[in-house]
Amino acid sequence: MGTNCSESSPQHLLPAHWVRSRGARGLVFILAVQIAGLVIVTAPTAGADETRFVRWTARELLQTTSVGVTAGATALVLTADAPASEVYAPHPAFGIGESSPLELASTHVVRDLRLDADLPPGSDTILELRGLVQGRWTEWSEAASVADLAGSSALQARVTLLAASDGRSPEVRGVAAEVTPVVQGYQTAATSAPTLKLWGTRIGLVGRPTANGHIVQERDRFVALPSKRALNLLDGTDYMVQLSYHGRTTTAPVWDVGPWNFNDDYWNAPREGFPDLPRWTSQSEAAFFLGHNNGRDGYGRFITVPTSIDLADGTYYDDLGLGNSDWIDVTFLWVNAPSPPARLTPAVVAKAPSPQGVGTLGAPSNGRERAASYNAPVPATRVFLPRLAQDAAGWTTSFTLQNTSTVHTAGAIDLSTPLER
Repeated sequence: MGTNCSESSPQHLLPAHWVRSRGARGLVFILAVQIAGLVIVTAPTAGADETRFVRWTARELLQTTSVGVTAGATALVLTADAPASEVYAPHPAFGIGESSPLELASTHVVRDLRLDADLPPGSDTILELRGLVQGRWTEWSEAASVADLAGSSALQARVTLLAASDGRSPEVRGVAAEVTPVVQGYQTAATSAPTLKLWGTRIGLVGRPTANGHIVQERDRFVALPSKRALNLLDGTDYMVQLSYHGRTTTAPVWDVGPWNFNDDYWNAPREGFPDLPRWTSQSEAAFFLGHNNGRDGYGRFITVPTSIDLADGTYYDDLGLGNSDWIDVTFLWVNAPSPPARLTPAVVAKAPSPQGVGTLGAPSNGRERAASYNAPVPATRVFLPRLAQDAAGWTTSFTLQNTSTVHTAGAIDLSTPLER
C-alpha cells in the first residue's frame, strides 16, 4: 500500500473554499480528538514545526480507479463520454478520480484540506478524504468533517468532477492536506456491527451507471444507501452490508447512493443530514410513518414507500428470494456500534402522491425530480409515478416497467397534469 504522492509546500494551492469560481465546498479547520469506536486516552499534539502537507497531483488522483476523467497536460478533466447520474443532478455528467492510499508511518490528524482547481460557472467538485484508523477505513469525509480522520495512519483522496450545464469541465490540478502527527493512546472499543430492520426495494436500472461509475448488470449484486460517505470505490468492497431474509443471508457492497435522499447516513451519529432525526431512522421512513417534512424527502418528493436501502436484482431475487418489497435485516459491517433495540415493522401500504403534485424543494413544477425505485404491490390495479422535470422548457418522465413473472400482463398508462399551487 503506497503511492508516489508527494509532500510539498502548499503556497500555490487554494483552500477548498477559495477555488476560482462559485460552488466549491467550504473549508473548516478542525482538530479532531475522537472517532467512532475508539476512546482517546491521551492525545498530545506535535509541535507546529512537525506539521506538513501531503499532495496529490492530477495524475496521482488516477492511481486506484477512475470514472469519466482523464489527466491532461496539467489538470484532471472530464472525458467526452463521462457518465450521468441522478445522484449528481442537475449536473449533466460526472467523473471520479481516486488516489492510492498514502502511508503516513504514524497516527495523524488532518487540519486543512486544499484544492487547486478552476471551475467554469455552473460546474463543481466534491473533495473527500478517508483515513485508515486501527486497520479499518473510515467513511469518506469532506472538509467540514475531517475530524473523523483523527488517528489516521494512511490517507486516500477522492475528487468528483461535475460538469456545467453546457458540458464544460472543472480543471483539477491537485489536492493537498495539512497533517500533524500525534502521540495517542487508544483503548479499542468492543467490535460490533449493528443490525436493524429496513424496508428494502430492488434497484433494477440495468445498463445505467451508479454513483461510483459501475454499470448495472443483469442480476447484479450490490446495494444503494442514501449517503456518499459509504460509497465504495469502483468495484470496491470496503463498505459492505450483510442482508438476511427468511433464513437466507448474503453480503453486498455499497455501489450506489439512494434511495430518495443522497445525504442521509442514518447509521451514523452525528449524521450528515437530518440532525433532528434519531440515529437508525432514515428520513424516508420518518416521512412515511411520522410525516417528517410533510411526508416528503429532502428534495420535496412525496414518499410513496419507506425505502431505506435498494438492492440490485441478483441480491434481491437470487440471494434473498424476495418477491415483493419487505422488511429485511441489514448489518452495517464497517460500523462499530451496538445494534438498536428491536422495533415494530408494520405492514407497508404504498401511498399515492398528493393531488398538488410532487415538487423539488416545495416547487411543484420547477427543478429536477426523481422517483425512487418502486415495486408495485400484488395485486396492484393502479400505481402513481411522479413526473421528472428536466428544465424550464418542459418536463418528461422516464420509467421502466418490468414483469418478473412468466404470466403475460397487460395494462394502460394514463398521463395527467397535476394541479399547480
